[in-house]
Amino acid sequence: MIASGLPFHEFGMMAAKDYFFDNAKRKKFVSLFMQILPMERKPNRTEITNNVDLCRQMRCNLILFPEGTRSKTGQLQKLKKGAAYFAQSLQMPLVPVHIRGTFESLPKGRNFPLPKRISVTIGKPVYVKQEGLLGLREATQELETRIKQL
Repeated sequence: MIASGLPFHEFGMMAAKDYFFDNAKRKKFVSLFMQILPMERKPNRTEITNNVDLCRQMRCNLILFPEGTRSKTGQLQKLKKGAAYFAQSLQMPLVPVHIRGTFESLPKGRNFPLPKRISVTIGKPVYVKQEGLLGLREATQELETRIKQL
C-alpha cells in the first residue's frame, strides 16, 4: 500500500468475519488503517456475490490473501480460487505479492507482532483470460507459480 503512494482509505481488505468482526477492539484497531470487508471462512455464493457488488461500489484497491488464512508453518499454502473469482468478476488483474518475515513477526495464534524485518516483493500482474471455472483454475495456478518465484 505504501509503495503505491495511495492513501490507506483507497484500499479494502477481505478479512475473516469471525476473527475481525466478532472482536470489537480488533475491528476498531484495524479499521484505523483500512476498510475491512467481512468474509465468511466458507462463504456461500450469495455472500461472495454481495462482496463483489460491495467492491464495485467502493471502487477501492482490493487486498486478498488467496491462501485464506495464515500459515502454521510459514510455507505458502495451496491457493483458493476466490481471488481469481474477484479478479474475473471485477475485470481486474491479480498482482502477486510475496511478504517475507510476517510468519516470524506474527505467527498464527499470536496477537501482537514481534519486531522483525519484513520485505515485500511485487510481481507482474496475472489476468484471468477465460470465463468460468477453467479460467479461475488457470489464473490461480499462475498466481501461485509467480508468488513462488518472487
